[in-house]
Amino acid sequence: MKNNFFKSDWVLILIFSMLFIGDTLTALPLNTNFRFSLWAKALLSILFLINLFFNKQKVLRFLLISAMMLAIGMFFNFQNDILFKAAQYTEYYSGILFFAFIIVNKNEKLLLKILFFIFIIYAITILSAFIFELDYLKTYSGSSRFGYMPVFSSQNEFSFIMIAMIYFFYKRAILNKNWVNYFLFAFVFFTSLCIGTKVIYLFDLCFLAYLIYYHFGPKKLFYTFVLIGLFVVLFKKFWVDFLNSNFSVLMLVYKENGLINALSSLRFEYLTKRLSCQIENFNALNYFFGGTIEDCVVEMSFFDLFFFFGILGLIIYSYLFKKIVINNLDLVIFSKLIFSFVLILSFLAGYYFENFSSQVYLLGVFYVYHKKMLDPDLEKGETI
Repeated sequence: MKNNFFKSDWVLILIFSMLFIGDTLTALPLNTNFRFSLWAKALLSILFLINLFFNKQKVLRFLLISAMMLAIGMFFNFQNDILFKAAQYTEYYSGILFFAFIIVNKNEKLLLKILFFIFIIYAITILSAFIFELDYLKTYSGSSRFGYMPVFSSQNEFSFIMIAMIYFFYKRAILNKNWVNYFLFAFVFFTSLCIGTKVIYLFDLCFLAYLIYYHFGPKKLFYTFVLIGLFVVLFKKFWVDFLNSNFSVLMLVYKENGLINALSSLRFEYLTKRLSCQIENFNALNYFFGGTIEDCVVEMSFFDLFFFFGILGLIIYSYLFKKIVINNLDLVIFSKLIFSFVLILSFLAGYYFENFSSQVYLLGVFYVYHKKMLDPDLEKGETI
């Protein structure tokens, strides 16, 4: 009975419905303080933990050990922000919890259809906002900075969902070579250019560079960058005016603090200060058991993971991620590169490991296309 519950279609539909509706309602200007996304993700975390209780008890034991170590770090450092730590704990583990559920659910065909439906809604919303210049859907509300996104609460978090969308439709086009899928991939890739975040532009650049290298070789890639460089130099005034007009804040940071700070939104500028803040408030136990100081968060995933979990907690986290996620995927070189891009960008900008939705969507895409021992129909490239 319990296995039928976790393997049922409606549970998978319910999970993504709650996630999508929660993220959407949180971004709407409703006259309420109710945090829809927070509670939706809290309920989903409980559901995932119940799944572990019935189907993955060894994983659940590791999670409890990790939580106990975090509690030790907090107790001996006199921290009492329990609700913040509990919420952040489930955010970090959300990808592992979700993956532990879908490898029990084993319904990649339905998951593919759900992802397709949600991603198309997001892409159409972005394009509509761009065409009609909808101020409410501007990525940076109240700013002249360029960018449009769906009804979603955080541009940094949505950037990683956009990466999942690009990879989803790229794989769809590769597996099913027809004009419809090529159009959908081009459509979604174009909408990514409308968002206006540095993360997605950096990803798009790396993504295109690899595609040129893979399909045309290193010489064509070199010639492409030479042509782009010449184009930028020849039309320098146009590009400078364009960037100053649409990304004025970013250009100001670049002029005053350099390229690396512009790309990282001043995270490198404040890195030393925030690391010093963490270190000054840490004792020896914290380095092993974690217990990050909320006011000193670095907003770079690798640093924040370490300070949150400590050495021992990070070992457990890495072990579970490999055991539950990596060991159940059959990754090729390109998929490994995609995930590497995500890790690097998360180091610069954070908000991948720190967010429930970004992990669920990206790992959902990886499961659909890279799950070990795929069903025969999916191996043939069946889509919707």
